[in-house]
Amino acid sequence: EFSKQGVLGKVACIALQSMVESVRQQTLGRAGFQQLQLDVHYLRPALQRAVAGSRDAASIMQHLDELLASAMERCMEPLMFDTAALDRIVAAYQQRQHPSSQLPLL
Repeated sequence: EFSKQGVLGKVACIALQSMVESVRQQTLGRAGFQQLQLDVHYLRPALQRAVAGSRDAASIMQHLDELLASAMERCMEPLMFDTAALDRIVAAYQQRQHPSSQLPLL
């Protein structure tokens, strides 16, 4: 697809595949794992909006899940944040970046 969503979808798939392979070659500590969990939590809704309607939308979400699973396997102390904590962290970040609105960054 030569649409904005199609190109973005392909680029995101390639980048996420690369991240999964990179994580599979590392050993993560608890902080690194939690940072990756936070990054995936932040990226998921933004990527869903950006590639809505693209053929790659489901593949991108699968790559995000695979990224977390690989990180959990490669982590020495996989202590996950709960969803409420992740939501609070992301909301605080977005509030600092855009204090006058609650608009998403993408």
